[in-house]
Amino acid sequence: NPSVREMNLDGSLIREFTVPRPYLPNKRQTRGARDNYGFESLTLSSDQKSVIAAMENAVIQDGERSTLTEGSNSRVIVFDRESGAVTAEYIYKTEPLFAEATHAPFWNDSGVNEILADGDDLLVLERSNASGVGYRISLYRASFAGATDIKGKASIKNTKVLPLKKELVLRLDEGVFGLTL
Repeated sequence: NPSVREMNLDGSLIREFTVPRPYLPNKRQTRGARDNYGFESLTLSSDQKSVIAAMENAVIQDGERSTLTEGSNSRVIVFDRESGAVTAEYIYKTEPLFAEATHAPFWNDSGVNEILADGDDLLVLERSNASGVGYRISLYRASFAGATDIKGKASIKNTKVLPLKKELVLRLDEGVFGLTL
């Protein structure tokens, strides 16, 4: 299950943050994180008062994984660092897969792989790969300003939600490097 834990340097547990039910998979696989698509990234807010984590792709009830035509609605959760309480939840819309797989095992994958707080924004690293084609790594600056707080919502399907606004900062493709400033 997706989890956020605070540990001592020796690896012993200090505490575990309570992750809301919509993130936790059920046995029927109608809710929660898909296998291997849980919290992929974690950062402290710039003021060190919040712990922010992002799902790699959408939880099942919010939509599909990234496809060649659509990105995925990854949830971003904000915990109060001191109390562990959830203070906000947002959607970060990933980009669609950048290419179709051309070789066995014909696997495509894409999602949020890392986040870093930068002032009031997040730097978000998205990674996309396609068997036989390679990888695309994209770095975005994402802003919480104007984004819909979905805290407490079991699902965002059939709900108007404004995701974090994002702007491309850097893109690296296998064999080709592009830089946007």
